[in-house]
This record gives sequence, structure tokens and C-alpha cells, in this order.
Amino acid sequence: MPGSVPGNWGRLSGNSSSGFADFRWSKAALEAMRRARENRELQMYALMVTDVLTKGTELLVAGDAAGVARTFGAEAHDSQIDLPGVMSRKKEVAPKLLAAL
Repeated sequence: MPGSVPGNWGRLSGNSSSGFADFRWSKAALEAMRRARENRELQMYALMVTDVLTKGTELLVAGDAAGVARTFGAEAHDSQIDLPGVMSRKKEVAPKLLAAL
């Protein structure tokens, strides 16, 4: 069916913060996301952490982080993608990920 999304394409979660200083838990989060992705046989699992003070997002990706980064015209570093100016999961991130499928 054209335009349909496969049931195992992935998961995208979001969280807002007032600074990335507390993002030091990202390695543990990424490991948990990798396990969940494998257990659920997903192509991708992503966590979007938005900093309301700097108006930007850090996207943690378990899966093809380089492919996701290309979707945004960015680069992935250790499965992390910096997305300055990106604030909305529903309006900015999800549509680009779905269009890239």
C-alpha cells in the first residue's frame, strides 16, 4: 500500500529539558534502546531530547544513525545527532523520518 508505514519501522520518543548537562545518561539510554530495538525487531529506535533554553534537540538513535542524520542534513557522532532549531517531534522530526522510509 503506497504511503503506508511498516509496523516494525521504529519508535520515536521525546523529552524536554532546560539544558543538556543532564544528558550524561545518554550511553545507558542508548544501550537500553539498542536492546529494545533488537527485542522488538525494529529498524530504528530514537530518543529526542529537546533543550527549551537553546531551542535545539539532541537525537539519540539505535539503528542507522548515519541514515537518520542524512535525513536532517546533519552528521551522527556516537549515535547522537545535534539538531539546532528543531523543537517539535510531531511537526519536524517524525515527518522527515517517515518520508525517508
